[in-house]
Amino acid sequence: MEKNLHIIVKMNILSGKLNELKAMIPNINAHVKAGEPETTLYKWYIDESKMRCYLVETMLSDESMLQHLQDIAPVLPDLLAIAPITEWEIYGNLSAPVLETVKAIARENNVTLINCSYVSGFAKKASEAVA
Repeated sequence: MEKNLHIIVKMNILSGKLNELKAMIPNINAHVKAGEPETTLYKWYIDESKMRCYLVETMLSDESMLQHLQDIAPVLPDLLAIAPITEWEIYGNLSAPVLETVKAIARENNVTLINCSYVSGFAKKASEAVA
């Protein structure tokens, strides 16, 4: 069974807060990279024309997702004050306790939660891809 989780966090950047968000991102990246070995992908994207921010994450399991949520908790209020989360998409299989935790966090923060269970697929290494 596939244990990896792929996550997309969608945020609205508040007016006048774009540069503040851009300044905050490297610190969050460093924190996650140093403290979360099971977070294997962590990339931010910004659409400045729509003042939207997208965080794309991959984690090895739902347990690593719980660890991430605990690790990121101290900086989350500052991030939400700049770019509130509007939607949280989680692709992968969550255990019942983790799903309940995620639902509670989404509910408390008025965030739309989308959770899709894994069905089938594959991943190639770059060296295996056809040019």
